[in-house]
Amino acid sequence: PTDGVTGDVCPAGSYCPPGCPSPIPCPPGTYSNLSGLRSLQGCLDCPPGLYCDGTNSQAPSGPCEPGYYCTGGRTKTAKPEDGVTGDLCPRGHFCPAGSAAPSPCPSGEYSNATGQDQCLPCPAGFHCSKGLRRRCPPG
Repeated sequence: PTDGVTGDVCPAGSYCPPGCPSPIPCPPGTYSNLSGLRSLQGCLDCPPGLYCDGTNSQAPSGPCEPGYYCTGGRTKTAKPEDGVTGDLCPRGHFCPAGSAAPSPCPSGEYSNATGQDQCLPCPAGFHCSKGLRRRCPPG
């Protein structure tokens, strides 16, 4: 399909419904690297681990920020907190840049705060299980 004004093929990152005078950009949370789209359904949801803020609708904008995860779908920000398209990394987990889901801390490591991009080694005098740090009982 053409854009209706110049007669050119509808450019990548947008779609051109019949009768529309100009290309319509794929909305934030989506992208398309294909030209000639006729409808919004041709725009693809942002892939897991990435976000699509709409500044360049021809490709994902980049990876989710460290300490956050992007589940995929229509993620619009590098720091999602809606619990649907992504969120802050939970306690007991870590989320490096580009995470699609939180990763549990390995045995012997912990993360007692949200929004961590790495786990820490368990210090002496503490027991770390399931990614959480607990003080050892006396004795």
